[in-house]
Amino acid sequence: VTDDDHGGGGDLFVRVAPRHRMSPEDIEMREQYLLKRLTPVRYADSKHIWALGVGIAIFGCFSGWNIGLASSGFGGMMVALFISFLLYWTLFHCLAELATALPFAGGMFSYTRAAMGEKFGHFIGASETLEYFALAVTVVFISSNLFNLIIDRPHGDWVGFSITVAVVAVIAIIFIYIPQKVMWTTLVVLTALDLVLVIVFLALSGSHIDLCTWGMPNTDFTDAYKACTAKSETWGAYLFPGGFFGIVDAFPGAMWLFLGMEGCVLTGEE
Repeated sequence: VTDDDHGGGGDLFVRVAPRHRMSPEDIEMREQYLLKRLTPVRYADSKHIWALGVGIAIFGCFSGWNIGLASSGFGGMMVALFISFLLYWTLFHCLAELATALPFAGGMFSYTRAAMGEKFGHFIGASETLEYFALAVTVVFISSNLFNLIIDRPHGDWVGFSITVAVVAVIAIIFIYIPQKVMWTTLVVLTALDLVLVIVFLALSGSHIDLCTWGMPNTDFTDAYKACTAKSETWGAYLFPGGFFGIVDAFPGAMWLFLGMEGCVLTGEE
């Protein structure tokens, strides 16, 4: 109906009949809808949410720490990593409370909108969209360089990049259209495999630990590298070759080990 009947400008609106004027069939249909809406099918439990969060962030365990080492050395990277851990640890506790109190599928966007209004909610939603977009692009770019090493192509070669983009696109499309139960189970398996690969990497690289060679790039800190290899300086001199500003520069690399885990709250309705 329109509001012309009430002297309005003809805007369309819906008039819902009171319950006592509804037919028994309409009442039953509405109750069935509400029952279905209030008791949805649960596709994910705690292990699936864990797999999603770890699966998003685990890529940083393979590559993100390299950025921090290049900026600050081993000691500076560890300090930046510890501070980033504290920040994300408190963030996750807050999100755990919010996800149970306000089970919105929008995650951080929905929480901000509920607390501070639509404008701030829009800003946070746009920021999250850019974050995940940049995260996906970075993962594809770094993965393509690793693939170029396998097929013996130059670093940054378009062949490896094109193949990687195609493979990632196909996998993403498959994940969109497969049943949710299968998708969540596959996610748990892939995350567990990632953790196994990290453990294998740590075990195999243990015998090659060399703080001077791998914990402090000699191209960035030539003098500190020489002092480290000659053992002519104290530990602090080559643990923190970049000093305070080196620790600050290492934060983007340290965040890679946690970045994206806040995406777990996007599954509030699953």
